[in-house]
Amino acid sequence: MEAPADAAPNAVPAPLHTGQGARRYDSLSLRDRSEVTTIVEVLSLINAPSLADKRVLELACGWGRLTLPMVAAGHPVLATDLDPEALADLAEHLVPQGTVSAGIELRLTSMTAFSFDETFKAVCLPTGVTTLLDHTARRNALERAVEHLAPGGMLIVSTDYILDSAPTTMCLALGPHTTLTEQVLPESDLRRMTLSWKDELYSSDLHIVPATWVSRTCTQLGLTVTYQRSKPDPLLTGRVNAVIAAVKNP
Repeated sequence: MEAPADAAPNAVPAPLHTGQGARRYDSLSLRDRSEVTTIVEVLSLINAPSLADKRVLELACGWGRLTLPMVAAGHPVLATDLDPEALADLAEHLVPQGTVSAGIELRLTSMTAFSFDETFKAVCLPTGVTTLLDHTARRNALERAVEHLAPGGMLIVSTDYILDSAPTTMCLALGPHTTLTEQVLPESDLRRMTLSWKDELYSSDLHIVPATWVSRTCTQLGLTVTYQRSKPDPLLTGRVNAVIAAVKNP
């Protein structure tokens, strides 16, 4: 991948999904709120009296793209992330939020090695969790998530996948001196996302995780899939976001 015109000729990309790269990408993700809207809608389907006092566990909360809407909708959240910078920035952002921030607790922990002394009415794995982890780590994250669900609780998983008819390379101009390039890597289940932001360059390889894999794994873990919605990406042709929800049987 060539460096952007504003970058140094031999610029080495920084990670796209941690640190400053994640902050840049999150700001672009806010342009399409369909994933967030769908997850909040799914949470409204949880109405068992036994779950009324329980919280939502969110993995890889980042800068609060999903966290804040969930709390605003009335769901207390334990928001976790492995990036201390993201949590510190989110905590600073919460200070003026008043009643919204009262429903949020922040914890520094891994997506695959978390452990809490409580069960939750829902565990949310946004797209970042699903696509950043390889097959083994992803399966492990789902297993731990199920362990933390209360009976009747819901596992909510979001993923991105690519249609067979989709182009293998796409480049989008998202603003002055800002481009996002996606390249499907041959002979693998990976796609490389590269963000050029003025003189900054970020890149990460993400796993392509079909919704069928998520549904099948939820079933293998003893859950009942009760919801699935897929929506084409408004900018990337042939790319689809899917949200799957599965209930832990009482």
